[in-house]
Amino acid sequence: MILRTLALSVLGLKDSPLPLRLALAGLLLASACVDLRAADFQLFEGDGFDTWTIEGKGFGLGPSSGELAGIQGKFTGYIGNSFACSGNGGETAIGRLSSPVVTIAQRYLHFLVAGGKTSGKTAVQLVVDGKVVLEAMGEQDLKFRPVVWDLTPWKDQKAQVRILDADTASGGFIAADHFVFSDEKTLVLSAPTVVAKPGELVTTPVIPGYNIPKGTRLDIFATHEQQGVTSPTAISFDEKGALYVAETHRLGAGVWDDRAYRFWYLDDLASKTTADRRALHEKWKEKVSIESMTQKSEVVRRLVDNDGDGKADAMTVFADQFNDVLDGTASGVLAYQGKVYFADIPKIHVLEDSKGTGVADKRGQVAEGFGVHISLSGHDMNGFVLGMDGRIYGSIGDRGFNLVTREGKTLTYTDQGSVFRFEPDGSNFEVVHAGLRNPKEIAFDEFGNGITVDNNADQGDPARIVYLMEGVDSGWRIWNQALHTFREDIGLTEQPISAWLTEKMAELRNDSQPAFIVPPVGNLTSGPSGLAYYPGAGFLESERGRFLICDYRASAKSSIWSFKLNSDGAGFKFNDAYQFCTAACATDLEYSYDGRLFVADFLGGCPSIEWSGGSLGAPRRARMSLKRSFSKRTPTWRSSAGNRDSSPGCTGSR
Repeated sequence: MILRTLALSVLGLKDSPLPLRLALAGLLLASACVDLRAADFQLFEGDGFDTWTIEGKGFGLGPSSGELAGIQGKFTGYIGNSFACSGNGGETAIGRLSSPVVTIAQRYLHFLVAGGKTSGKTAVQLVVDGKVVLEAMGEQDLKFRPVVWDLTPWKDQKAQVRILDADTASGGFIAADHFVFSDEKTLVLSAPTVVAKPGELVTTPVIPGYNIPKGTRLDIFATHEQQGVTSPTAISFDEKGALYVAETHRLGAGVWDDRAYRFWYLDDLASKTTADRRALHEKWKEKVSIESMTQKSEVVRRLVDNDGDGKADAMTVFADQFNDVLDGTASGVLAYQGKVYFADIPKIHVLEDSKGTGVADKRGQVAEGFGVHISLSGHDMNGFVLGMDGRIYGSIGDRGFNLVTREGKTLTYTDQGSVFRFEPDGSNFEVVHAGLRNPKEIAFDEFGNGITVDNNADQGDPARIVYLMEGVDSGWRIWNQALHTFREDIGLTEQPISAWLTEKMAELRNDSQPAFIVPPVGNLTSGPSGLAYYPGAGFLESERGRFLICDYRASAKSSIWSFKLNSDGAGFKFNDAYQFCTAACATDLEYSYDGRLFVADFLGGCPSIEWSGGSLGAPRRARMSLKRSFSKRTPTWRSSAGNRDSSPGCTGSR
């Protein structure tokens, strides 16, 4: 109870000056600090590796799932939905994945290991004072087996866990999962694993590696080579069937991630307005030049299938020149009644083609002041959708905002993500649901109930399905990330207690949670992105009453899930889920007016996909060239594939 009080006292410092809040947080939490309690250390269930350091290409950008291209067979025995593996790119790929340095506080470290059996080359290692003191290996197969290390000789010493692959021979890879510190030698490692129903998915020759629902077909709608589609993040149809694609070209070329630029982190944490963020970039321009941040523009592309053959035959760049220092990421688009609402921090743009040329010639805005922080990549504006009340709903991650509405009201949500809404004319902007970390798209069921999906913090917490309720707080504040990912940057030498984890705010309703939050209704995926609800006709009847969600992991390990919620009193409870499509690196998906499903696929470059009535249309994959495309069918889904921009950092939502 004392620890809980200390954590909550920090959360209550909202109105204090930032330096004071940080100082008090450091004093309070350092005094209550425990190094690594009997708790999860790294479960590899996120869409990235968080504070673990990646070297080489073997481990990719994030955790892997059951099957990897280049490794024959399927991994078994892992926990949850993913694990760390050096086999990305095949068995000859190499690399090293290293944990942050921690103080050993518990007696045992439990984990799972699979893969190669070559000491010093394919192994999980414990490093103390620069020396390998313990080592574990696989049995030269794909089966995960439990390992328990007795850490007693190194109690209270600094140590690091290292997963190493220095073997280029066939079979030379290592895989590990579910690291848990405990004082108990016997510990049952477990976590809920949601899997596809047997026999539901089949392969498709359209894109090698794709697995799609039986009875559907996958087609290509647009490609980078033919229509120029590049790095699609969001898609939307207008009333005439034209498809609008939001593309990011500034990710890694003007849109940054604090984890890679820690020298400005304290300035970013202190930023309260977009003017503050502009001043930050001016201050640090010797390290990251202003010129380098204005070379590329975000893009809205318009695709039309004029002859009805299921392929886009007309393309225009509907709008660009979004290349200010503050611009990006472009990650939300909605076409409605002749206007296109475009989410591109720091503004919500309103674009209009008054001449019918396929190019916007009028530009307005709903509001300005989004993105007061740089934060983590992907924590942007998303989710534009029309609600049943006639208002437009959207979301923003904990890059936050500080803005003045058209009515003159100041809204300040600088330390959290939220869901907001406004009238189509831009009036009556208001926040609906706050305390979110990185909410992505929003979808409404046939009764007008709103659902969004919120990302995990790579701290062992699960991603969340959230029922939107007016005036609700889900509990996240940006300092929860600071105390974990950036603790050394804010002056903490030990891992502090986190209210977010200690009070289990990311989990389903439980007695540990504070009374002020409304918990999620379900936990699913690792990198939630696009979300859609079955419109009622035209597609697979088995999807009636269900949501589809993109689980984006920046690689072929991504997938699309189908899930259902059941009413539970005044709220909802999670019913079931299964994989709807695997190997689709999807960022967004939308049902078209004729019942097909289109999916934007960001793998290797970024495309988009479309399905219809019982078939599926998808993009084309080009190994590492980041390509994808859209396609049409009858019943099919479609995909639109775009070559990924050459910018680094195609890491998706974290």
